[in-house]
Amino acid sequence: MKRFLRKMNRGLILAALILVGVVIFVTVDNARFKRSKPVIQKQVEAYLEEVKRVNLEPAEEKVDQAKELLEQYWCDGSNGMNMSYSQMSKEDGIAYLKRVKEQGGDRNQVLDYIDMIRSVDIVKNGPGCAKAVVFYEASIGFEKEQGDGGYPIYGLQGDGYYSSEAKKEDDKHINVSYSLSFLLYEKDGQWKISSADYNEADEQM
Repeated sequence: MKRFLRKMNRGLILAALILVGVVIFVTVDNARFKRSKPVIQKQVEAYLEEVKRVNLEPAEEKVDQAKELLEQYWCDGSNGMNMSYSQMSKEDGIAYLKRVKEQGGDRNQVLDYIDMIRSVDIVKNGPGCAKAVVFYEASIGFEKEQGDGGYPIYGLQGDGYYSSEAKKEDDKHINVSYSLSFLLYEKDGQWKISSADYNEADEQM
């Protein structure tokens, strides 16, 4: 009986130590993530600023610039968001840019790109992983008239991963209002985008 009680006590002590270890890990991890949130927000905002810059590049340079953007800010990683037609990974984005180049490059010269970030909401999505939801608006003007096929914003959308329902101001301007969802992983001390998704903002508000 005493031996049984000793084993039981050892088991309880071990379980208590494991529980304390888990609580400490979760507490430290949450505190660390809280400190990381401003860094993640800054990274997302910097990325969207680069998206605007790339889309304003000369048409013949845009595809190469967009690829460099993906290489700099994105990473290969597991997917923690629901699959949807509008979701894009780094692999999807690069494959799309390759097809654009094979088909003769971009033919939509952007003349003006006015954007606004309405809000950024960042939540923890597991160890070393975060999800950033951004309410994003942009007014984009083109050199030539745009058809009904829509315009994929380089760095955010790819082949089939864009809305053809963007509101047309006229044949040379479109206005978009999106809820963008970025999944980010911490890689070597930096937060990198693993996948991006979007919905019409009105669907989320």
